[in-house]
Amino acid sequence: MKLSIIIPVKFEKRIQRTPKRLFSCLKSLNPQYQDEKDYEVIVSDLGSEKEFLEEIRNIKVYDNCYLTENKGNRYWNRSKALNNGIKVAKGEFIGATDLDMIFAPNFIKTVKKRMKSKVLLQCHCKFLLQDFGEVITPEMIPKFEKAYALAQDYSAGGFQCAERNWFLEHPYDEDFKVWGGEDTLARDIMVEEGFTIDWIDNETSMYHLKHTHYLDVISEDERKFRGKNESLWMTKLWLYKVNKQRGFKVVKY
Repeated sequence: MKLSIIIPVKFEKRIQRTPKRLFSCLKSLNPQYQDEKDYEVIVSDLGSEKEFLEEIRNIKVYDNCYLTENKGNRYWNRSKALNNGIKVAKGEFIGATDLDMIFAPNFIKTVKKRMKSKVLLQCHCKFLLQDFGEVITPEMIPKFEKAYALAQDYSAGGFQCAERNWFLEHPYDEDFKVWGGEDTLARDIMVEEGFTIDWIDNETSMYHLKHTHYLDVISEDERKFRGKNESLWMTKLWLYKVNKQRGFKVVKY
């Protein structure tokens, strides 16, 4: 198996996103739509509410799509969900992404063509400015090209692809909670270790479905993690560089 795509999820009523959004993402990764083989898609659930679990357990919309379930806690932890998926993945390369994404029909082909050792593939999100709903069909994608704003270079987490062995040695840092930081830290450490960043959106596209901003629905104590995560990222990157200068090999930062 060459490639494993990992989609971390946690469905809660308050977040106002349903499994329909996930199914739309998965349909865009369907081998018939992508016209590619030798890859798998792993949905890594971390603590979805019970009423959503039965729906996502029927996730097998095609043969190479799998679900792994793990218990979560009060705070969403994207790193933990990604790491759980990476542990069971069979691919030589890992592509980490999100359930809000809809992928162009040449996306997997482009990834497989450009993935290499010591190369981090990333793709700028095309954030949709119009609400197209949660049920998306491939026929709708041409309309997206007239209704998006392009993410900036600092937006690291929409899609990241590198060798699975690297992620096993350097798991996404689970000290980051709620939102943000884990993808940026992974990218920065890869660059420190000599990886080249290859932005693949000069050849393909992925579109981010519009949704209610998480800051509008989460609790006050959860909001505090946004600032904490930025400080945590800076601190952990500094610690990595210090340990590197001293000749220490540190896996957990």
